[in-house]
Amino acid sequence: MKKISMYLMVLAMASLIPPAFAGNVALGKSVTLNGTFGTDQGGWPYYAPAASASITDGIFEPEGEVWNLNSVWWNGWTNPANNLEINLGGLFKIDGFKVQADDNDSYRVEYKSGSSGWLTAYDLPVVHSWGLITRTTSLATPIYADALRFTATGGDGYYAVSEIQAFGDVAAVSEPAPFILMLTGIAVISTLRRHKGDA
Repeated sequence: MKKISMYLMVLAMASLIPPAFAGNVALGKSVTLNGTFGTDQGGWPYYAPAASASITDGIFEPEGEVWNLNSVWWNGWTNPANNLEINLGGLFKIDGFKVQADDNDSYRVEYKSGSSGWLTAYDLPVVHSWGLITRTTSLATPIYADALRFTATGGDGYYAVSEIQAFGDVAAVSEPAPFILMLTGIAVISTLRRHKGDA
């Protein structure tokens, strides 16, 4: 009987282990820039645009940093169709975003999964401040995405983004944790059957 109780306790404890921990699912993911970036900065001093990988490196610039310094920036007047895409490398549950972008512009984060079309996840509002400013949101309903897209939707036409973070379960939805628990249960039942004479 003691062995049966021990096996049942181990199985119960295994079922309490969460399948994943909440974190930044975009961290270190690949970023593709679509369009022409880092040209026509208007009357602002020229700074070379940051590498696309900096968008998902987990590092925010100081609040109020000059809009085109250490950011991926573009002129929306000459390149209105510019966007950047983040390939998440799997399907993830996402329940919030933290994005640092130029203050006096509005932006949109979209998402998709598989062959579905792009859907709006988060509209970043204009913030009347200066330079790169961080906006944060929690989603009322979680989304499931394998890719994110970032676009400008309004403002003065000089756009920049320095960091995009998406928060949720850091393991892909297809993680086999439930399958492992099922196998554990089958193993425990098999062991119990073999040892039922020990009780």
